[in-house]
Amino acid sequence: MEDNNGNNFEEKLEFLSSCEYIVTNTYHGAYWATLLQKKVIVIPYKSGLMSLKHKPVYCWDRTISDEILHSAKVYEGVLEEHRKLNLDFYKYLTDKYPLV
Repeated sequence: MEDNNGNNFEEKLEFLSSCEYIVTNTYHGAYWATLLQKKVIVIPYKSGLMSLKHKPVYCWDRTISDEILHSAKVYEGVLEEHRKLNLDFYKYLTDKYPLV
């Protein structure tokens, strides 16, 4: 099993991109893995992990069974969806607070 220790953002994205399944206990790990169209399994420890729009598989007992693996899925088009949301938010801000 590999992990994504360290501070290098590019290395973290390369790591996430190289895997079919991502098992994480962090919101950002689940979010980025979903954007990269990975099958996400979350070991939840905070309520924020329950608020993801594109629901991962939650593994409450920390045992990754075949059933857990088979229930994980890829969400298509999430990266494009979130890019649009970010651009829309940027437009909202620049319309409301014009740059001088």
